[in-house]
Amino acid sequence: MKTLEELLADGYPDVLVHALGLYDGRAKDSRYERLLLMLRLSTNEYTRRLQRPHQDQERLKRDRFDLIDRISAFISLLKIGDFSIAEDQLPSPVLPLEEQKKEVPLLLFLGSNPKSMGQLQLEKEYAKVHHQLQDKSDIFSLRYEPVVSRETFAQILADRQPAIIHFSGHGLGEATDFRKAGLVFQDANNRHKGDVVSAVALADIIGTYKKAFPIRLVVLNACESTGHAREISRRGLYAIGMTEEVLDRRAIVFAAGFYRGLALKPDDIPFAFGAALDAFGIADVEGGAAVPKLFLDGQELGGGKN
Repeated sequence: MKTLEELLADGYPDVLVHALGLYDGRAKDSRYERLLLMLRLSTNEYTRRLQRPHQDQERLKRDRFDLIDRISAFISLLKIGDFSIAEDQLPSPVLPLEEQKKEVPLLLFLGSNPKSMGQLQLEKEYAKVHHQLQDKSDIFSLRYEPVVSRETFAQILADRQPAIIHFSGHGLGEATDFRKAGLVFQDANNRHKGDVVSAVALADIIGTYKKAFPIRLVVLNACESTGHAREISRRGLYAIGMTEEVLDRRAIVFAAGFYRGLALKPDDIPFAFGAALDAFGIADVEGGAAVPKLFLDGQELGGGKN
Protein backbone atom coordinates (compact mmCIF):
# COMPACT_ATOMS: atom_id res chain seq x y z
CA MET A 1 0.00 0.00 0.00
CA LYS A 2 1.03 3.60 -0.62
CA THR A 3 -0.06 6.44 1.62
CA LEU A 4 -0.67 9.92 0.28
CA GLU A 5 2.38 11.10 2.20
CA GLU A 6 4.52 8.52 0.38
CA LEU A 7 3.00 9.47 -2.96
CA LEU A 8 3.77 13.13 -2.28
CA ALA A 9 7.36 12.17 -1.54
CA ASP A 10 7.51 10.31 -4.88
CA GLY A 11 6.56 13.57 -6.57
CA TYR A 12 4.55 12.56 -9.65
CA PRO A 13 1.39 14.73 -9.98
CA ASP A 14 -0.29 12.41 -12.51
CA VAL A 15 0.00 9.43 -10.13
CA LEU A 16 -1.32 11.47 -7.20
CA VAL A 17 -4.33 12.80 -9.07
CA HIS A 18 -5.13 9.29 -10.27
CA ALA A 19 -4.96 8.05 -6.66
CA LEU A 20 -7.23 10.85 -5.45
CA GLY A 21 -9.73 9.92 -8.13
CA LEU A 22 -9.93 6.46 -6.51
CA TYR A 23 -10.62 7.91 -3.07
CA ASP A 24 -13.56 6.01 -1.55
CA GLY A 25 -15.67 9.13 -1.00
CA ARG A 26 -16.01 9.32 2.79
CA ALA A 27 -15.43 13.04 2.56
CA LYS A 28 -16.45 13.60 -1.05
CA ASP A 29 -18.70 16.53 -1.84
CA SER A 30 -19.16 19.00 -4.66
CA ARG A 31 -16.19 21.03 -3.47
CA TYR A 32 -14.00 17.92 -3.57
CA GLU A 33 -15.10 17.07 -7.10
CA ARG A 34 -14.66 20.65 -8.31
CA LEU A 35 -11.14 21.03 -6.87
CA LEU A 36 -10.08 17.58 -8.06
CA LEU A 37 -11.30 18.40 -11.58
CA MET A 38 -9.14 21.56 -11.58
CA LEU A 39 -6.13 19.54 -10.43
CA ARG A 40 -6.80 16.90 -13.06
CA LEU A 41 -6.99 19.49 -15.85
CA SER A 42 -3.76 21.13 -14.72
CA THR A 43 -2.01 17.77 -14.42
CA ASN A 44 -3.21 16.60 -17.83
CA GLU A 45 -1.82 19.76 -19.41
CA TYR A 46 1.47 19.24 -17.55
CA THR A 47 1.79 15.61 -18.75
CA ARG A 48 1.02 16.67 -22.34
CA ARG A 49 3.85 19.17 -22.16
CA LEU A 50 6.17 16.45 -20.90
CA GLN A 51 5.73 14.65 -24.21
CA ARG A 52 6.60 17.60 -26.40
CA PRO A 53 10.22 17.71 -27.59
CA HIS A 54 12.52 20.64 -26.85
CA GLN A 55 10.62 21.80 -23.79
CA ASP A 56 12.19 23.99 -21.11
CA GLN A 57 13.08 21.28 -18.60
CA GLU A 58 13.74 23.74 -15.77
CA ARG A 59 10.30 25.28 -16.26
CA LEU A 60 8.74 21.80 -16.25
CA LYS A 61 10.46 21.01 -12.96
CA ARG A 62 9.08 24.21 -11.41
CA ASP A 63 5.59 23.37 -12.68
CA ARG A 64 5.88 19.90 -11.20
CA PHE A 65 6.77 21.29 -7.77
CA ASP A 66 3.91 23.79 -8.05
CA LEU A 67 1.42 21.01 -8.84
CA ILE A 68 2.70 18.92 -5.94
CA ASP A 69 2.24 21.91 -3.60
CA ARG A 70 -1.32 22.40 -4.86
CA ILE A 71 -2.13 18.71 -4.41
CA SER A 72 -0.64 18.78 -0.92
CA ALA A 73 -2.84 21.79 -0.03
CA PHE A 74 -5.87 19.98 -1.46
CA ILE A 75 -5.15 16.91 0.69
CA SER A 76 -4.73 19.08 3.78
CA LEU A 77 -7.88 21.10 3.07
CA LEU A 78 -10.04 18.02 2.63
CA LYS A 79 -8.43 16.26 5.60
CA ILE A 80 -7.77 13.01 3.75
CA GLY A 81 -4.17 12.41 4.76
CA ASP A 82 -4.93 8.93 6.09
CA PHE A 83 -5.94 7.62 2.67
CA SER A 84 -3.83 4.78 1.20
CA ILE A 85 -4.04 2.75 -1.98
CA ALA A 86 -2.66 -0.52 -3.33
CA GLU A 87 0.35 0.05 -5.57
CA ASP A 88 -1.04 -2.17 -8.33
CA GLN A 89 -3.88 0.33 -8.74
CA LEU A 90 -1.44 3.14 -9.54
CA PRO A 91 -0.21 3.91 -13.07
CA SER A 92 3.45 4.32 -13.93
CA PRO A 93 4.45 7.97 -13.74
CA VAL A 94 4.62 9.90 -17.00
CA LEU A 95 8.23 10.97 -17.49
CA PRO A 96 9.63 13.81 -19.61
CA LEU A 97 10.89 12.81 -23.04
CA GLU A 98 14.41 13.68 -21.87
CA GLU A 99 14.18 11.04 -19.16
CA GLN A 100 12.62 8.48 -21.49
CA LYS A 101 15.39 8.65 -24.05
CA LYS A 102 17.60 5.62 -24.20
CA GLU A 103 21.22 6.09 -23.33
CA VAL A 104 23.26 6.67 -26.46
CA PRO A 105 27.00 6.11 -26.88
CA LEU A 106 29.18 9.09 -26.08
CA LEU A 107 31.86 10.35 -28.44
CA LEU A 108 34.43 12.13 -26.31
CA PHE A 109 36.49 14.61 -28.33
CA LEU A 110 39.73 15.33 -26.49
CA GLY A 111 42.01 18.16 -27.52
CA SER A 112 45.55 19.20 -26.65
CA ASN A 113 47.13 22.23 -28.27
CA PRO A 114 50.15 23.51 -26.33
CA LYS A 115 51.50 26.70 -27.89
CA SER A 116 55.07 25.49 -27.84
CA MET A 117 54.19 22.74 -30.34
CA GLY A 118 52.52 24.94 -32.97
CA GLN A 119 48.81 25.68 -33.00
CA LEU A 120 46.33 23.25 -34.54
CA GLN A 121 42.79 23.98 -35.76
CA LEU A 122 41.11 21.77 -33.16
CA GLU A 123 37.95 23.86 -32.97
CA LYS A 124 37.49 23.57 -36.72
CA GLU A 125 37.93 19.80 -36.55
CA TYR A 126 35.46 19.56 -33.69
CA ALA A 127 32.97 21.71 -35.64
CA LYS A 128 33.19 19.30 -38.57
CA VAL A 129 32.56 16.31 -36.30
CA HIS A 130 29.66 18.12 -34.63
CA HIS A 131 28.16 18.91 -38.03
CA GLN A 132 28.18 15.23 -39.02
CA LEU A 133 26.48 14.16 -35.78
CA GLN A 134 24.20 17.12 -34.99
CA ASP A 135 21.08 15.37 -36.31
CA LYS A 136 22.09 12.00 -34.84
CA SER A 137 21.47 12.66 -31.14
CA ASP A 138 19.51 9.43 -30.96
CA ILE A 139 22.65 7.55 -32.11
CA PHE A 140 25.55 9.45 -30.54
CA SER A 141 26.07 12.16 -27.98
CA LEU A 142 29.12 14.39 -28.27
CA ARG A 143 31.31 16.00 -25.63
CA TYR A 144 34.30 18.29 -26.18
CA GLU A 145 37.16 18.52 -23.68
CA PRO A 146 39.53 21.03 -25.31
CA VAL A 147 42.38 20.71 -22.79
CA VAL A 148 43.49 17.27 -21.62
CA SER A 149 46.51 16.67 -19.39
CA ARG A 150 48.15 13.61 -17.90
CA GLU A 151 46.45 14.44 -14.59
CA THR A 152 42.93 14.85 -16.02
CA PHE A 153 42.85 12.10 -18.64
CA ALA A 154 41.75 9.22 -16.40
CA GLN A 155 39.28 11.42 -14.50
CA ILE A 156 37.65 12.58 -17.73
CA LEU A 157 37.23 8.95 -18.82
CA ALA A 158 35.75 7.97 -15.46
CA ASP A 159 33.34 10.93 -15.45
CA ARG A 160 32.20 10.77 -19.09
CA GLN A 161 32.37 6.98 -19.74
CA PRO A 162 32.74 7.31 -23.51
CA ALA A 163 32.19 4.60 -26.11
CA ILE A 164 34.48 6.44 -28.55
CA ILE A 165 37.57 8.48 -27.66
CA HIS A 166 38.79 10.91 -30.30
CA PHE A 167 42.12 12.61 -29.59
CA SER A 168 43.16 15.56 -31.72
CA GLY A 169 46.60 16.99 -31.15
CA HIS A 170 50.28 16.26 -31.61
CA GLY A 171 51.96 12.88 -31.61
CA LEU A 172 55.60 11.83 -31.50
CA GLY A 173 56.21 8.42 -33.01
CA GLU A 174 59.80 7.68 -32.11
CA ALA A 175 61.89 8.46 -29.07
CA THR A 176 65.18 10.31 -29.54
CA ASP A 177 67.91 11.52 -27.23
CA PHE A 178 65.93 14.73 -26.83
CA ARG A 179 62.34 13.56 -26.53
CA LYS A 180 60.03 10.69 -25.56
CA ALA A 181 57.56 9.00 -27.90
CA GLY A 182 53.85 9.39 -27.22
CA LEU A 183 50.90 11.73 -27.50
CA VAL A 184 51.45 15.33 -26.48
CA PHE A 185 49.04 16.29 -23.72
CA GLN A 186 48.84 19.71 -22.13
CA ASP A 187 51.22 20.34 -19.27
CA ALA A 188 49.03 20.67 -16.17
CA ASN A 189 51.03 23.61 -14.82
CA ASN A 190 51.81 25.45 -18.04
CA ARG A 191 49.43 25.35 -21.01
CA HIS A 192 52.17 26.64 -23.28
CA LYS A 193 54.13 23.42 -22.75
CA GLY A 194 53.47 19.88 -23.89
CA ASP A 195 53.67 16.71 -21.82
CA VAL A 196 54.43 13.51 -23.74
CA VAL A 197 52.48 10.47 -22.51
CA SER A 198 53.63 7.08 -23.75
CA ALA A 199 51.49 4.71 -25.81
CA VAL A 200 51.72 2.00 -23.15
CA ALA A 201 50.60 4.35 -20.38
CA LEU A 202 47.60 5.47 -22.43
CA ALA A 203 46.74 1.92 -23.45
CA ASP A 204 46.87 0.73 -19.85
CA ILE A 205 44.50 3.46 -18.65
CA ILE A 206 42.06 2.83 -21.51
CA GLY A 207 42.25 -0.92 -20.92
CA THR A 208 41.47 -0.45 -17.24
CA TYR A 209 38.41 1.72 -17.82
CA LYS A 210 37.19 -0.55 -20.60
CA LYS A 211 36.47 -3.05 -17.81
CA ALA A 212 34.04 -0.55 -16.23
CA PHE A 213 32.21 0.64 -19.38
CA PRO A 214 32.33 -0.39 -23.05
CA ILE A 215 34.95 1.58 -24.99
CA ARG A 216 34.63 0.56 -28.66
CA LEU A 217 37.06 2.79 -30.48
CA VAL A 218 39.97 5.19 -30.04
CA VAL A 219 40.79 7.62 -32.84
CA LEU A 220 44.19 9.31 -32.68
CA ASN A 221 44.06 12.14 -35.19
CA ALA A 222 47.67 13.04 -34.50
CA CYS A 223 51.04 12.76 -36.22
CA GLU A 224 52.98 9.49 -36.00
CA SER A 225 50.33 7.77 -33.91
CA THR A 226 50.04 4.33 -35.54
CA GLY A 227 52.27 2.72 -32.91
CA HIS A 228 50.08 4.18 -30.19
CA ALA A 229 46.92 2.97 -31.95
CA ARG A 230 48.30 -0.55 -32.36
CA GLU A 231 49.19 -0.71 -28.65
CA ILE A 232 45.77 0.57 -27.58
CA SER A 233 44.00 -1.92 -29.88
CA ARG A 234 45.69 -4.78 -28.02
CA ARG A 235 43.22 -4.06 -25.19
CA GLY A 236 40.44 -5.49 -27.36
CA LEU A 237 39.08 -2.46 -29.19
CA TYR A 238 39.40 -0.71 -32.53
CA ALA A 239 42.00 2.03 -32.76
CA ILE A 240 43.01 4.38 -35.58
CA GLY A 241 46.32 6.19 -35.89
CA MET A 242 48.20 8.25 -38.45
CA THR A 243 51.55 7.52 -40.05
CA GLU A 244 53.96 10.43 -40.27
CA GLU A 245 52.88 14.07 -40.16
CA VAL A 246 49.21 15.00 -40.51
CA LEU A 247 48.41 18.59 -41.42
CA ASP A 248 45.26 20.35 -40.27
CA ARG A 249 43.41 20.10 -43.57
CA ARG A 250 44.06 16.36 -43.84
CA ALA A 251 43.07 15.71 -40.21
CA ILE A 252 39.82 17.67 -40.60
CA VAL A 253 38.81 15.92 -43.83
CA PHE A 254 39.53 12.53 -42.27
CA ALA A 255 37.44 13.30 -39.17
CA ALA A 256 34.51 14.59 -41.21
CA GLY A 257 34.54 11.57 -43.50
CA PHE A 258 34.89 9.08 -40.67
CA TYR A 259 31.98 10.39 -38.60
CA ARG A 260 29.82 10.85 -41.67
CA GLY A 261 30.28 7.12 -42.27
CA LEU A 262 29.77 6.22 -38.62
CA ALA A 263 26.55 8.24 -38.46
CA LEU A 264 25.26 6.16 -41.38
CA LYS A 265 26.35 2.77 -39.95
CA PRO A 266 27.05 3.23 -36.22
CA ASP A 267 28.02 -0.40 -35.63
CA ASP A 268 30.39 -0.71 -38.58
CA ILE A 269 33.73 0.92 -37.78
CA PRO A 270 35.53 -0.55 -40.84
CA PHE A 271 32.83 0.99 -43.05
CA ALA A 272 33.32 4.40 -41.42
CA PHE A 273 37.08 4.03 -41.85
CA GLY A 274 36.60 3.33 -45.56
CA ALA A 275 34.35 6.39 -45.86
CA ALA A 276 37.10 8.50 -44.29
CA LEU A 277 39.67 7.22 -46.79
CA ASP A 278 37.31 8.01 -49.65
CA ALA A 279 36.93 11.55 -48.28
CA PHE A 280 40.62 12.23 -49.03
CA GLY A 281 40.08 11.58 -52.72
CA ILE A 282 36.83 13.52 -52.90
CA ALA A 283 38.39 16.56 -51.24
CA ASP A 284 41.62 16.20 -53.26
CA VAL A 285 43.61 16.68 -50.07
CA GLU A 286 47.27 17.43 -50.43
CA GLY A 287 49.94 18.22 -47.89
CA GLY A 288 51.30 15.94 -45.23
CA ALA A 289 52.22 12.31 -45.69
CA ALA A 290 49.92 10.87 -43.03
CA VAL A 291 48.12 7.63 -43.87
CA PRO A 292 45.39 6.42 -41.48
CA LYS A 293 45.67 2.86 -40.17
CA LEU A 294 42.94 0.83 -38.47
CA PHE A 295 43.87 -1.77 -35.84
CA LEU A 296 42.09 -4.40 -33.77
CA ASP A 297 43.81 -6.68 -31.24
CA GLY A 298 47.17 -5.41 -32.41
CA GLN A 299 46.54 -6.34 -36.05
CA GLU A 300 46.25 -3.85 -38.89
CA LEU A 301 42.88 -4.11 -40.64
CA GLY A 302 43.31 -1.43 -43.24
CA GLY A 303 45.14 1.66 -44.35
CA GLY A 304 44.87 4.37 -46.90
CA LYS A 305 47.01 5.59 -49.73
CA ASN A 306 48.65 8.96 -50.07
